[in-house]
Amino acid sequence: MDERQLLDAYRKVVPDLTEWGKWVDQTILTVLEPFEREHRLKIPPRFRVKDEPSFISKALYRKKSYTDPLLKIEDKIGTRVVMLTTADVNEVADLLMAHEGWQVKKDRDPREAIENSPNVFDYQSIHLVVQPSKTSSLFDDNVVNLLTCEVQIRTLLQHAYAEVSHDSTYKGPYKNDREIQRKLAKAMALMEATDDYFCEIFTLMTDQGRRYRLYLEELSSRFLSVRPEFTREQTDITLTDLVFELLAQQDVPLSEIDKFMVKREREIKPCIQANRSLLFRQPVILLIAYLLYEHQGFLKTNWPLNADALQSVMTGFGYSTEVY
Repeated sequence: MDERQLLDAYRKVVPDLTEWGKWVDQTILTVLEPFEREHRLKIPPRFRVKDEPSFISKALYRKKSYTDPLLKIEDKIGTRVVMLTTADVNEVADLLMAHEGWQVKKDRDPREAIENSPNVFDYQSIHLVVQPSKTSSLFDDNVVNLLTCEVQIRTLLQHAYAEVSHDSTYKGPYKNDREIQRKLAKAMALMEATDDYFCEIFTLMTDQGRRYRLYLEELSSRFLSVRPEFTREQTDITLTDLVFELLAQQDVPLSEIDKFMVKREREIKPCIQANRSLLFRQPVILLIAYLLYEHQGFLKTNWPLNADALQSVMTGFGYSTEVY
């Protein structure tokens, strides 16, 4: 098949490739919905059909020869998923590999490359190739084998590295520049180390035994007795973290808050229930109330939010704000 014939054949399959790309992206988004909800999916998939010059160049002008390029070139469509850490990348790859809506194979796995060459620091991402399942009714049987899409799964750091290096070195004029290649390798080594730290940090953050996480869980349970309509999804983490700065300066055992809630229930419960402001709808209002009643001087001196917020809190609990 000469260049013109191959190009004509490719053009005929592009509409089906486009439809397959849309289906792949939507399927990935459905599978990864929990990751998006947890903000671990940093860049969602957006497929791209290989343009005609790129396809012809790869099919006819590379050292690797294809007996049937329309069938054998598997990245006629490409899409990518950018996650936060390599732990997320590996988890996503396993989920997509297990999905029953397509045929899938692993085209590239950096875990194997690292095991085979532990002293080499190079660009890492997992590549899967997906195509319609043999029982799919979405496409005619004569094109199913041609509809291959390469799915790249990478971290945000790997994505940044790829943006800097891929077009200008791997595909560009600097592929054989040893100084640039050396600096890129050093950058990749630093990125791999940084990713290791990120993974450790997120492991610690999800540790149910971490002090502040456990404190918030317990505080939330107590807050439900005051505002039964509260759900943990309504927690404003940024606001909570700011108020929790107070705990770094003065330890407040939950047992003390329990005693306080029993002693002051008739005073604080109606105040919290009647106030519709954001702060009064957060579990940390119990910590604030305790400090306001029991350690008011400390609270005023170390108040982590703005003055208007303090005035609102004091007014909400019936305190005068003329002097503070």
